[in-house]
Amino acid sequence: MKHENLSAELLIGTQSSSERIQTQLKKPGYWVGNYFNYFITLAHRSDDWKKILETWDGLPPDEFMADGGKYRRRRFSELQYDVQNDEISILPHQPFFQDKYNNTLNGGRDRHFEPITPYVATHPFLKRMIRDYVAIFSRYKNVSSWKIYLHQVRITSSKDIPGFPTPEGIHKDGVTFSSLFCVNRTENCAGAENSIYDNDKELIETFTLKRFGDLVLFDDSKIYHSVSRMNSSNDQAASRDMLFLEFTAQGDENV
Repeated sequence: MKHENLSAELLIGTQSSSERIQTQLKKPGYWVGNYFNYFITLAHRSDDWKKILETWDGLPPDEFMADGGKYRRRRFSELQYDVQNDEISILPHQPFFQDKYNNTLNGGRDRHFEPITPYVATHPFLKRMIRDYVAIFSRYKNVSSWKIYLHQVRITSSKDIPGFPTPEGIHKDGVTFSSLFCVNRTENCAGAENSIYDNDKELIETFTLKRFGDLVLFDDSKIYHSVSRMNSSNDQAASRDMLFLEFTAQGDENV
């Protein structure tokens, strides 16, 4: 990853970390950095988090790939964050749906994924991450409740068989804010570069999420995004593990 959106450093050099991120979300509409550089606590580095990382090894195949691809594994759940009562809960499991406008390849139908295990969905690390993000979002969209789509995703590839992190191409998620969080990327993973575009689909920046905690956080109304194809750089299989959190504002906005 090239940087942590330091282009505006002279303008926001005296701001707190959360204010810097908020400024970037307003314009140009996204922030790139490492979670642990900005939200670090001892709890975030607990050995228990290593057990969460291992759950990516047990993800079932994504059976809803319209391109016939076998390169994606996935689990999905919905959460609700009641801001006023500071309560995060797991919603009854439902299929994941996107319309064709936001996902031209796989949209327009219900996709039935296995739910994320309660161990992961209720883990203190994940709850802390949600609260950290909402504290930033609330600075300019202060609502009473957030629905959160939670995705565990692994993309695999070999030297001759590519994987496609976003086979639908340049797109929006159809939510209010999104976080793409890197869990693990094998050293032989080639490609899988993130690109950010403005609302005219003009390229703004390309970067690579490589380390545990590298992420891009964005306002979905202000940008499009995509990830390039990936291959293995040697004869071993390559993989890219990601945690996606997609936030949709609900309830009345507090003025």
